[in-house]
Amino acid sequence: IPLTILWFGIDLSAKVFIVFVAAVVPCVLNSYQAIKNVPPDLMNAGRSLGAKNTTLLFEVVIPSGLPVILGGMRIALGTAWATIVAAELVVSLAGFGFLIMNGYRNLESNIVFCGMLAVSMVGFLMNMAFVRISRRVVPWTAEKK
Repeated sequence: IPLTILWFGIDLSAKVFIVFVAAVVPCVLNSYQAIKNVPPDLMNAGRSLGAKNTTLLFEVVIPSGLPVILGGMRIALGTAWATIVAAELVVSLAGFGFLIMNGYRNLESNIVFCGMLAVSMVGFLMNMAFVRISRRVVPWTAEKK
């Protein structure tokens, strides 16, 4: 975060860069693992049925790896949210992090608590929304109740 502030300043571009870097890593790593760990039997079955490479990609590889890819996106969402709040804590003129630091500097614990509560509630709601979307996109992995 400090190097990003030196390079980009304290405007929106610095926050976007920090969040981008924090979110891309889990997405790329999980996507790589998802594609790498497609069962060879699925690939062989597709090939034996005459599927071309593009058909294998869109009909076998992506659906097989989608649960892991969505898991990486869920991790990236949480990481991005935590990173943006951390960036606002360090240097910002607006946002939840700014609100928390402003309350801390003015010894207003109620403002700090409200800011922390707001951050946690937004994070919780984003996670719940992502879980619901994931259940619709990948219904075959949803846990039965």
